[in-house]
Amino acid sequence: MQPFVELIHASKAPAPPAGTRPGWAASPDTFDFREQVPVLVWGGYLYWTFEYLDNRMGFAVVASDHAGSIVKQWEKQGPRYIWDITLELGGKSVTFWGQENIKLVVKLEDLHVSIDQYYSLYPPPVINLVPFSEAPAVPPGLFSFWQLDSHPTARQSGIPVLAFEDHTYRVYEYPDNRTAFALIAFNKDGKIVTDWELQGARHITNLVVDLQNKRVNFTGQSDKTVTRTWDELRISGPGNDAASSGKFAQMEVKEVDVKTAPAIPGDLEMERTWTTGPNAHNDSKYCTVLLYQGNTYWAFDNQHNENSIGIVAYDSNGNLVKHWKKPGTRYLWSVSVDPRRKTVTFWGQANQTVVMGWDELKV
Repeated sequence: MQPFVELIHASKAPAPPAGTRPGWAASPDTFDFREQVPVLVWGGYLYWTFEYLDNRMGFAVVASDHAGSIVKQWEKQGPRYIWDITLELGGKSVTFWGQENIKLVVKLEDLHVSIDQYYSLYPPPVINLVPFSEAPAVPPGLFSFWQLDSHPTARQSGIPVLAFEDHTYRVYEYPDNRTAFALIAFNKDGKIVTDWELQGARHITNLVVDLQNKRVNFTGQSDKTVTRTWDELRISGPGNDAASSGKFAQMEVKEVDVKTAPAIPGDLEMERTWTTGPNAHNDSKYCTVLLYQGNTYWAFDNQHNENSIGIVAYDSNGNLVKHWKKPGTRYLWSVSVDPRRKTVTFWGQANQTVVMGWDELKV
C-alpha cells in the first residue's frame, strides 16, 4: 500500500479527460515530449498528470485503475508541463515539478480514492489482546478489573488494549464502584500522557472499533456502552494542533543545581530561595524544576522577603516565556506533582504551600 513513483511509457496513459491533453516535458527548461512518464502508483491506482488545452498555470491529476478507467480527477493550480514527481513519505506528501521548476506540494490524503489508502497513511485504532503480565503499574487510586479472580482465562489469553497511532489505551476501575471508568493513554515508553474519567459504564470487558463511524465502543457491566470518537481519543495527528502541542503532556519534576538557573527577573532572586527542609535555615545546593509541554519552570523568592514566590517558565533555549507571582510561601524546599488532580504543590518554610493547576501553568 505504500505509494511510489514509477516511469511508465506514455502509451499506457488513459485517454485525457475533456479539456486536457498530454504534456509531459523532458525537463523544466524544454518542451520536448518525454516517453517515459513519472506516475504516482498507490493502492492499486495510477496517478497521471495532464495539461489544460487553454494553457493555464495548472494541471489535472487523474487516478486510473489498472484497466485504464479514470475513477477520480483533481484540478491543481501552479505548475504546468509536469516533468517529475517526487514523494516525501515522512511528510505524507507528493511534489509535482513543472516548467521552470515551479512546484506544487500536495498531501497524499487529498489524493486518496479508497479508505484503505487513507488508513495506510493514518491507521485506525486496533484492539490487541495483550498478556496481563505485560501491563504497566496500575495508576494510584485505580484498580484493574482483570486482576480479579473471576478473570483467569482472560488474563491468560490476553486482555483488550486499544492501540492508536503512537499510544496505547487501557481501562481501569474506581475502588468506590462508581458507574464510570478511567481510560489511560500511555506513550511508547510506558509513561502516562493523559487520562479520562468516562461516565456511564464500569467493569469494562469489551472494546470494539467502529470503522464506519470512526468511534471506539467500551462495553461493561449490564452491556452498558460508552462511545468516544477517534478525534476525542487522538493525542496527536492531522488537524489536531492542540493535542499535538502537548495538551495532555505529563508533568515531571527534576532536581538540578541552583547554579544552573537561567536569567532571573529583576524582582526575584535565587539566593536563599531553596533550603534543605521546612524548618531548615541551610541553603540547598539543589532545587526542583518542573518539565511541562517543552518548557522548564523555576521557582524563586522575591527580593523583598515577601511571603510569596515567583514561578518562571523558560523555553528550551532559556528564554523567559511567562512569569507568575504567588503569595503563600517562601524558602522553598520541595515541589510535588499530583497527576490525578493535575496540580503542582510548592513546599516552603513551615510547610506553607502554593498550589497551582496544570492548566494555569500552560503557556
